[in-house]
Amino acid sequence: MDSMDFNFGIEDVGIAVLQESWNRVAIQAVDLASETRDVVLGKSSFQEFSSSVNELNTLFHALDPSKIEAAMGLKSTKAVLETLNGQLRKACKIIKDYKSGSRLRLLLHSNSVLSEMQDLSREIATTMESFQLVNLNMTLNLKAMMNQIVDSLRSLEFHSAAATERIAVEIENSISQSNRNRENAVNLLEKIAEAVGASARYIASTK
Repeated sequence: MDSMDFNFGIEDVGIAVLQESWNRVAIQAVDLASETRDVVLGKSSFQEFSSSVNELNTLFHALDPSKIEAAMGLKSTKAVLETLNGQLRKACKIIKDYKSGSRLRLLLHSNSVLSEMQDLSREIATTMESFQLVNLNMTLNLKAMMNQIVDSLRSLEFHSAAATERIAVEIENSISQSNRNRENAVNLLEKIAEAVGASARYIASTK
């Protein structure tokens, strides 16, 4: 009897740890979706990403982690959760860093950040597939939601508007040529202002 009680206790602790990992992913998803809402450049791409992350959070609240653990095993389930949490946390850090500098810096680094986010979006989709919900006994709606999230994340294209990309190239060319002509500088600031939705005065003050 004592041995049976001990085994039950170990299993109980395992499920509690799993639930904690599960909750951490859900909380990280909320934080990430929140961070993406006020991104200026590549806004439409980030809004799509935010929508998928919100759906991921909804899915996690609807799923029963104990059923997934029963199908996949505790160790495998925890490993997937830890990977997913790390990817969501990394995306959150990228976005925070992206928004923390001046608008000019944001514009210059937008292409590399968008490329990094696109790769990460596909990695998150692959991790989500690791749950293998198709083999679990659950409603078709939840399986359809999972498939939709994975497909959206995998097909998402992070990009800036063509006009914004042209401005970034123009800035880089001006910097490389050490162009100090005042009129050109003012015109460039006006283009930047139009691209990021800020005033030229604000941008100048953040340089």
